[in-house]
Amino acid sequence: MEKSELDPRIAVFDKKAELYQQKYMDQSRYAEGLNRCCELLGTNQGKLLDLGCGPGNVSRYLIDKIPWLRVEAIDLSPAMVALAQNNLPTALCSVGDVRELDIRAGGFDIIVAGFCIPYLNREEVRELVLAAYQKLNLGGFFYLSFMEGDYSRSGYQLSSDGQDKAYIHYYPAEEIRSLFEASGFEIDSLLRTNFEKEDGSLDVDVQIIGVKQLKN
Repeated sequence: MEKSELDPRIAVFDKKAELYQQKYMDQSRYAEGLNRCCELLGTNQGKLLDLGCGPGNVSRYLIDKIPWLRVEAIDLSPAMVALAQNNLPTALCSVGDVRELDIRAGGFDIIVAGFCIPYLNREEVRELVLAAYQKLNLGGFFYLSFMEGDYSRSGYQLSSDGQDKAYIHYYPAEEIRSLFEASGFEIDSLLRTNFEKEDGSLDVDVQIIGVKQLKN
């Protein structure tokens, strides 16, 4: 999938932004992984980059726990960015592409990417993990969440109202773990949570946290 192929989806994300906020602003399902992020940050005056921020749901959870976090957030959807700025009034929220992380300035203590890699192919995910490692301060960490499944499950899926469709990628957790380790991360946590879909079927959501350590 070329980068240009993702752009038509912006209109869909804009259209569904309010609905997405209603469904996913509550991040309590992922509390174990997000609370671990808070433990790793401690009392540091940390700098956070939220990739594919949506309405700012992940950063909102973290800021509620650690109000002094300095947050930058990006998303391709202007409507999502507007919601994020409202939910994160002290943050710097802007339209941006997670696939162009390499051109951004670094120096972050935490980078989070909540469910954005389902919209990226394997090469784009590999580049994202490597770029995240390069943009983190030593001792900083990368939090990534995604839907687990064999890559062969990837394909177009209809929205719950049947009006829109998007190409969704699934990844085995061990594949993402290997990408983290190949990029230099030390794995701190890998957590799985069952998620019941509207049709009654189950997906498995994964949270993985990798820490940037001094290389031997």
